[in-house]
Amino acid sequence: MEDEEAFDRVADGFTLKGHANKIQCPALMVTCEFDPLNPIEQTEAVYEALSGFRELWVFKDKFHILRSVEAVGGLSVYSYVAH
Repeated sequence: MEDEEAFDRVADGFTLKGHANKIQCPALMVTCEFDPLNPIEQTEAVYEALSGFRELWVFKDKFHILRSVEAVGGLSVYSYVAH
């Protein structure tokens, strides 16, 4: 999409507001401290809204993409999140 304003209108609909509280299964959320696409405040709001068992991992001094992280033995965090 070339039009940033049009993208912003579409992206506004991609949210868990009103849905996160319906998630009752165990949930592991993984985020980065300085993620420009998903500010930590938004992550915390979704985390607090979850109604089931939940855990939040915040990787310090990291930005959006997590490929291999020392905190998990240099492995991709995706193997922990998607099982």
